[in-house]
Amino acid sequence: CAEAWAYILIQNEPPNAFTPNGDDYNETFDPLQWYLEQNDPPLSYTGARLTVWNRWGEVIFKGDYPAGGWDGRSSKGQLMTQGAYYYLLQVDWDNGTSTERKGVAQVLGSVR
Repeated sequence: CAEAWAYILIQNEPPNAFTPNGDDYNETFDPLQWYLEQNDPPLSYTGARLTVWNRWGEVIFKGDYPAGGWDGRSSKGQLMTQGAYYYLLQVDWDNGTSTERKGVAQVLGSVR
């Protein structure tokens, strides 16, 4: 009798690497869209906020969730350098509940 094992990888976190380099491919980090798509039917939300910190703990972006996701710019419009950035996503759902998700967004490649 032979045994066979299969491993199934379940992704519980959104893809976190992006390349805001102006080539129109993988330009933004969009965890909200990923969380919305994980539900069938997709969830609806009434509001969302995003905070992003650099590796020194300085807030570089804070505000209403940007349409299309975070483009690698600070709240002042400055492009961030390649590296790891920590984020907190806060979502208010239509059903009256709220969710907080946190993780790391990785800016890769040449930043325009």
